Amino acid sequence: MNRRILISLAVFAVLILAFFVLRNQDAREKTSPIFGLDSLAIGKIRILSPNDTIMIEPKENGWWLSEPVSWAADTSQVNNFFKDVIKGNYPKTAMTTSKDAVTRYGLDGSKGLQVILYDKKGKKQDHVYFSNNGNVYDYLRYEG
Repeated sequence: MNRRILISLAVFAVLILAFFVLRNQDAREKTSPIFGLDSLAIGKIRILSPNDTIMIEPKENGWWLSEPVSWAADTSQVNNFFKDVIKGNYPKTAMTTSKDAVTRYGLDGSKGLQVILYDKKGKKQDHVYFSNNGNVYDYLRYEG
């Protein structure tokens, strides 16, 4: 056989092999929990929006708002918050390293929603900023 044909066949075989290897790999983005604190170790949760601040704390008979007023928290809302936010897994792919990213994506204190978790001793454990709430893509960043 001609040398050109052999080289072409070898390249073609390598391309077919590469196609099948790459096709069988899992291409999904890896997700992980946002918050590192175990849900049973949470002493209180502060949620800050540009317009309001609430604090919820566990009591012997469930979760209670302690700021701005003392009131029993809605159990279904707290359960959904734990399921979707505290225990939820999200991709941690960096969107950008640009210096204006915090402002552009609304992840500063004046626009973003902040969630701060404290342990049972009152020590701050996690501080996360969220923006673009309710849309297909939510953005987040950690304090600092």
